[in-house]
Amino acid sequence: FFDRTAQVHATDFIWRPGERLSVQGQLLASQIDQADLDSSGDGALLRASFTPSPDWQHQALLLHLGRDLDYTDLGFQERSSLNRAFYSVSRRYREFAASDRRAGVLWRAELELNHNDSGEHLSPILGFFREAQQRSGALLTSKLELAGEGVDDLISRGNGNVNIDDRLGVLEQTYQSARIGKWRGYGRASLLQEGDDDYAIEAESKVEYFARADLSASLRVIMLWSRDWLIWQHDNLLASFE
Repeated sequence: FFDRTAQVHATDFIWRPGERLSVQGQLLASQIDQADLDSSGDGALLRASFTPSPDWQHQALLLHLGRDLDYTDLGFQERSSLNRAFYSVSRRYREFAASDRRAGVLWRAELELNHNDSGEHLSPILGFFREAQQRSGALLTSKLELAGEGVDDLISRGNGNVNIDDRLGVLEQTYQSARIGKWRGYGRASLLQEGDDDYAIEAESKVEYFARADLSASLRVIMLWSRDWLIWQHDNLLASFE
């Protein structure tokens, strides 16, 4: 009916030389036959996780998604033509006084470097994350994500690259309450840059009701106030809206 045939092949492996080190990998290949738009692509992923102690963890990732790789028939694909190097280190704190509200705190720092198959540098990302588990059962998280200058090769829909300056990816705070009977609340506030030179504020609230162990319902509201949008119009024309 759609005159389309899609084949996606994947080979996975996992290697655990010891309790502290784990290495995983995947090879991908796709073959799409659709009218006159036949294409074939490849991809690869290598991930390593090293846990020298219960409180420290290191993770590293190398990712390649070829220009013509297409596995959207199986699920979400972030993009094609992507080469990524990623590293994170996390530290967990557990020893708090009995009178302290905190039961545990996790800190994590991340660095992500990206470029496309043409060798053009996409925006690098530096992130910091904090998670605080409360003795009451509540959970607080904080996130700061900074994006460096780089190229956006997707926004103009194939009509050229757009150079992006350093920007605030997101500054975010969330709070999830402890269960109160069958109810639980959640809130999030975020500051981010969407456009060229100004900021946006996003707020989210959610109420969950747990009818029983395997049945729950939730109501979520998200609001976004943006002072600057950068939107593609046509060809190589982009417009900034306030």
